[in-house]
Amino acid sequence: MPLTPKGRAEMLKRFNALRKVTRKPGFDGPPIILGATGGITRKKIRQVEERLIKKRNLHLETKILHIKSSDNIMLIKGAKVNATNLATRFSLNYLMKPLKINEAQKKVLKSIILHRAQNIKGTNIPLRPNLELMLIEFTNLFGENGHRKAELIAQKLTNRAKNLIKIVKKSKTECDLFYNAATPAGLMELYLSDYTPKEFAQHTLNLICKRELELKELKETNIPQKERYVKLLAEQILNAKRARLRYIQNNNP
Repeated sequence: MPLTPKGRAEMLKRFNALRKVTRKPGFDGPPIILGATGGITRKKIRQVEERLIKKRNLHLETKILHIKSSDNIMLIKGAKVNATNLATRFSLNYLMKPLKINEAQKKVLKSIILHRAQNIKGTNIPLRPNLELMLIEFTNLFGENGHRKAELIAQKLTNRAKNLIKIVKKSKTECDLFYNAATPAGLMELYLSDYTPKEFAQHTLNLICKRELELKELKETNIPQKERYVKLLAEQILNAKRARLRYIQNNNP
């Protein structure tokens, strides 16, 4: 049996005690804790899948052998977080471990990796800005020639995602959630390498124009909390325009 450091053993003890008090019977299993540097192993992957399967079977009183990436794992009415979303969050520290970036860059990168599609309730209008618009903010954090610098980071992230896929394959799992968890990490390199800075500046301008049309559509709808969402989209558009101007200055397209 591997040696557990005293500090880690105390942490596990506190987590176990808290889960016993706060979780329903059957949902209070021991926490799955990664290494300090976000290490993921075949064992950890199987533990996550087994926990999700057990949780789903207990809650829905069903009997399934495999969890699907599209399955809702919140199991609460109105709450929709699929298994891939959870696996991606679980893998976040592992994916970002080799990246030498500052805290501001990490914060934006995490929001990009965890980005998920979600429409404003009662509409077909996305709640969050397009992924490419979020990438502008990330490239700006690298200053001059930020597009190329961010692309190099994206390449490292893609390689790390490939390593995750190798671990998943070795785990011989029949669940697909960790396969799909690596996908968002690879999208950054795809977007940044497919465009020159000039093309990316034009592409994001088109996305901003599309977002303005969505804002106009939203103003004409009749949904709860409409004013809140109108304000949110207006702020997103303003921030995107400012970020695009900085991008043009940094990359001289």
